[in-house]
Amino acid sequence: MIDRLMPIFAVIGVLSTIGYIGLTAWVVYDNLSKGKKKTLPGSHR
Repeated sequence: MIDRLMPIFAVIGVLSTIGYIGLTAWVVYDNLSKGKKKTLPGSHR
């Protein structure tokens, strides 16, 4: 039974890792773009 659940946990771990990295990269990119474009305050969603 453990052998059957291992692939599921592996998929969940990979997906959560990719999602966490993507979210972190998006937050960093958003902060960088906001810091560079301080002259356009109305462009922020």
